[in-house]
Amino acid sequence: VRVDPPGPDSANLNAEYIAITNRGTVPIRTGDFVVEVGPWVYEFPPDHWLQPGQTVRLHGGDGQDQAFSRHLDARVPVLPNDKGRVLLRSYTAVTVDCVAWGGVGCPVR
Repeated sequence: VRVDPPGPDSANLNAEYIAITNRGTVPIRTGDFVVEVGPWVYEFPPDHWLQPGQTVRLHGGDGQDQAFSRHLDARVPVLPNDKGRVLLRSYTAVTVDCVAWGGVGCPVR
């Protein structure tokens, strides 16, 4: 998670991003997962996959979605500098991963 990039957050919304990497040895269908960050929820397309070692970045601002670069299309910064949480979960609400900062907690897995 890249929080608080150089410069004003509102001037470059895509400089803030969430990176999801497949560190395993088999492909993962990211279309089975949801990313929650504050009030924003991002659903990957059902046919989106990550091969072992591949990374997809979810940027806060708008832009043209590509295989490894997706966008929340927010008009304001999505990753608070002082505290926040990014949650990767299944559609059945099972937490897959969580990153938190500034004293915010993650759900117990």
